[in-house]
Amino acid sequence: MKNHKVIISLFCLSVIILIFFPKWTVDDSAILWRYADNFKQGFGLVWNAGQYLQSYTGITLLTFLIISPFPYIITSYIIGVVSFLIGGYILYLIVKDSPAKNLLLICYFLNAAIYVHVFAGLETILFSTLLLTSFYFYREKKKWYLLISLIIATLTRPEAFILSIILFSTKKDYKILFYYLLVIGIFLLMTSMYYGDIFPNSFYRKSWNSDKFDANWTDFKQFFSIYMLVPLTYLVIILFKKQIQKIDWKASLFIVLCIVYYLHANLEMNYSGRFFFHVYPLFLAVIGTVTFKKAKKK
Repeated sequence: MKNHKVIISLFCLSVIILIFFPKWTVDDSAILWRYADNFKQGFGLVWNAGQYLQSYTGITLLTFLIISPFPYIITSYIIGVVSFLIGGYILYLIVKDSPAKNLLLICYFLNAAIYVHVFAGLETILFSTLLLTSFYFYREKKKWYLLISLIIATLTRPEAFILSIILFSTKKDYKILFYYLLVIGIFLLMTSMYYGDIFPNSFYRKSWNSDKFDANWTDFKQFFSIYMLVPLTYLVIILFKKQIQKIDWKASLFIVLCIVYYLHANLEMNYSGRFFFHVYPLFLAVIGTVTFKKAKKK
């Protein structure tokens, strides 16, 4: 019980914060609500009746909105809160043996910006929790659970496809990779037949645009200094005493690739920092799984 005091305390504190934290739902969530509404009225997954355009990012959150008996905004809050709490527990399971576990859990549970995303009505927290879940199953060598979690993550945001390829191909588990590609391939084929395009409209609108780099880089520097600097400083301090024995380069590569893409993406907003939160909990998990060995005495 003693080992769980920190996580229990943070869970209780986070529940209090969730109750009193301002609920700011972003306008983009209304896109999902409109698609869900049109589907329930029998028009299909469309923005306007008879107009087949995929303006939502992923099908997972939209599916929850369609099947939920609650109003859309309440459903969004429930998904955000549940995803946040599950993500926190999974992060704890991943980093519980790290000397920095308390710091990393505080970075997650006491992060005001994360609470903003909990109530934003978008898939940010759901997606980040699915990434954490996949990383946990990967470390625990539960390949079938990993397959399911990565499929759901990919159907939530297409970035998860990159992580899936990295994990499955580097482990040379081509059977699981085949199943993954089969399911995603069938889904993309159905999407193409229904909308005429493989990827959502937002993917093409936010595609690679080097002209946006300077603005995005400014946002990332701010994001880095506020949220990533402290965990990385911990690593630097430890390195003065010990040497890194092992770091998960696969998850690290995925994080780097996502950041590089976001830096060059046409995000069409004044502040692009929210996109980096997709991989932030996974970043904390990677820091928490770094192992060290004592420096050799000369």
